[in-house]
This record gives sequence, C-alpha cells and structure tokens, in this order.
Amino acid sequence: MSDLRLWPDPILARPAVETHWLPRDEVLHTAVLLRRAVADLAPLGIAANQIGRPGRIVAFNQALVGFDLPDIALDPAIERASPEVCQRIEGCLSLPGVAVPVSRPAWIVLTWTGFDGYRQRRRVKGLAAACALHEIDHLDGRTILDRAQASALRRRRLARYPVADLEPLLPNLLRAVSSGRLDNRHEAVCER
Repeated sequence: MSDLRLWPDPILARPAVETHWLPRDEVLHTAVLLRRAVADLAPLGIAANQIGRPGRIVAFNQALVGFDLPDIALDPAIERASPEVCQRIEGCLSLPGVAVPVSRPAWIVLTWTGFDGYRQRRRVKGLAAACALHEIDHLDGRTILDRAQASALRRRRLARYPVADLEPLLPNLLRAVSSGRLDNRHEAVCER
C-alpha cells in the first residue's frame, strides 16, 4: 500500500480528529481505505493516520485478533484498564524492522461508535487489548517508541531496537513460563 506513512512522518505525531468533525463521506472513505489496508498488509490493526487520514478511526484484523474487536471503530476510547500489566514485544507497520518491549494493561473496557451511530462497549483482554491500545496510541499521536521500556531505549540511543537485541529478555520470559505468568499464545509476560 503506497499510502502507508512511516515514522517520523509528522501525521503520526498529531492527535487524530474526532469523526463528528469530519464529513460523513470522508469517514466512510477512510473506513474503506482501512479495510483495504487490512486486506493488503494483514496487520493486527491500523489507524487512519497511518494511511495519512485525519480521523479517529481504526480497523482491526478480526482473523488475527478475534471478534472481540470490531472490524472498524470510530472514535475508540479506553473506559477502564486493568491494574495488571503485560509486557509484549511489539512491532508497527509505520516502524518497519523495529520491535520493542511495551507494557500495557492485561484487559481494558473499550468503547467506540459504530456506523449505526450508537456507542458500544466491550471488555477485551490479551492480544486484543494490546492491539486496541496500540491503535489508540496512534490516534493520540504516539508510537511504540513512546511506550517502550525506558531502559531498553536507554541501552540503544537509536530508535531502532532489533529483535536480536532482545536476548537479555529471554531469562525473564523463561521464568514467566515456569511460574505461569506467560500468556504463551501471545508471548506476553504479565505482572500481577
């Protein structure tokens, strides 16, 4: 997809515009473009600003993250978040070749507006929660680099954190497996 915006494109650092401020046909066109991006790129999710569009709209790949998340969410927000935190290695379409450890709540209550105009609410956990939080970060003008563990980025002054450099995390992951704190379907270490 030629419209994919890569970091440090300025649109990735700007908060997105709530959809009620946009013409309805622009919202619909953005939703179509996001669905096409999901089909072409097969991400877990993608935010409108990642394809150069200003609205607070995200698309989720339900085949990968499950049907707890809608395929398109207008103005998504987090109503509540778990005090329990899970650490995952996250990548991003807008940061090719970058993988960083990110801590996020284990579950969230996600709200969004559907195309019917009604606000919806759903509790999601695991990978679906991490994906929703990741995409909402994009809508708020943040990337995984802003959420990355400070110590990991301090060790490398560059924004890139190659997967090979994650080897120091392996002992923690192995301890998490033996203690039952690993969500092994999604390789997340959860702290209670």
